[in-house]
Amino acid sequence: MKKTTIIISLFVLLLTSCLGDDTIDYDYSSDTAITDFSLGTLKRRMYTKASDGLKDSTYMSNVVCSKYKFCIDHEKGLIYNEDSLPVRTDISKVLCTVNAYNGSAIGYKKPDNDTIFNYNAADSLDFTKSLEFRVYAADGTSYRPYKTSVN
Repeated sequence: MKKTTIIISLFVLLLTSCLGDDTIDYDYSSDTAITDFSLGTLKRRMYTKASDGLKDSTYMSNVVCSKYKFCIDHEKGLIYNEDSLPVRTDISKVLCTVNAYNGSAIGYKKPDNDTIFNYNAADSLDFTKSLEFRVYAADGTSYRPYKTSVN
């Protein structure tokens, strides 16, 4: 009996030593940066005379905002367009695209509220006041804020 117990114990010991450790350690980056920012197509209110030449008339036209490049100043934490959008472009309901380094999580904060909302490209945002975007490091240790200005 003792010989059988020793052989079984030796077999179990050899079997478990061959399995190794299944844990994998990941190193997450502490780098944060917004790498791309753009606006979707916006509406612009236009004023004109009606066909009879007597009455005023208004209509809406589209402004393709992909033509307006945005500067990202990482040092000052600013995102802005150097070329102004056309007059009367509605920036109160804007779909925008924001991309971050390493696919980091992005949030935004409204100027009159301290709540951080998760950024979703399908949500329209109000740029009539400056929004603050925050990019969070993958390791969870820090974030970088960016103030936006749509001219």
